[in-house]
Amino acid sequence: MKNEKKQGVFLVTLSYVLWGVLPIFWKLLEEVDSFYVLGARVVWSVVFCVLYLTILRKWGCIREILKDKKTVLRCGLCGVMVCINWGGYIWGVNNGHLIDCSFGYYLNPILVVLLGVFIFRERLAKMEWLAVILASTGVIYLIIRTGTVPVLAVLVGGSFALYGMMKKGLSIGSDESLFLETLLVSPIALIYLIVQEIKGAGAVGVLQGWEWILLPLAGVITAVPLLVYAAGVKIIPFYLTGILMYLNPTIQFLIGVFLYKEPMDADKLWSFVFIWIGILVMLIYNIRAHRKTSEETAV
Repeated sequence: MKNEKKQGVFLVTLSYVLWGVLPIFWKLLEEVDSFYVLGARVVWSVVFCVLYLTILRKWGCIREILKDKKTVLRCGLCGVMVCINWGGYIWGVNNGHLIDCSFGYYLNPILVVLLGVFIFRERLAKMEWLAVILASTGVIYLIIRTGTVPVLAVLVGGSFALYGMMKKGLSIGSDESLFLETLLVSPIALIYLIVQEIKGAGAVGVLQGWEWILLPLAGVITAVPLLVYAAGVKIIPFYLTGILMYLNPTIQFLIGVFLYKEPMDADKLWSFVFIWIGILVMLIYNIRAHRKTSEETAV
């Protein structure tokens, strides 16, 4: 049992590390239009999923899912939302805003909590409200000091929170879900790629030699971390996945500051500090709640 848990922790940690270092991959494509890269990511994700589902012989499951119109509609909405998230993220990374993207992913759990309150009428404990207030203070402080709303951070964090909300109750596997989400938006993505190439604004003339392999790799690096995560999250307690999740934006933040030398002024740093403290409060609450539940179950 302990070995199984260790394996789960390893797989979930690996998935977050892979997501955390993704900016390095997207930077290799920074000369290509960001939305062209997004389109390629969608199309090649479909190709990868087709191969994967064929190897696992899951087409019977896909046919059954396609009979459920509500599930298909929800997958389509998830596809739109994840494309907004991917598009904002790729654009941010390749235009010197990786720190803002990490800001968005730090905000994500707070936004998820707020969606739970206002959409699902969930009640928060006092410490959860404290975490929300601290994170909100960080955002408000940044708005007051800079006179601008951190649009990219809110777009990245908010779209991912909405994506998670739409996935709530979706009773299909992560591989099947990814396939349908990308499949349903792929016609638009493919049309965009073709139009951009006709206009001379695509990848032709920008990518040279080995660089062309980066486009199909976009599908691989999209699917693999998700599949690794799905394998690990089934084994370990969910609260632990929530703690490990912060590896992703932390790695992004460190890459933005130290590798790409993005500017980090005092106002932005103080905003991060408020959010980090809010996250710490939420983590402490979740760990205590889990221990209390475990003790009650043991009794």
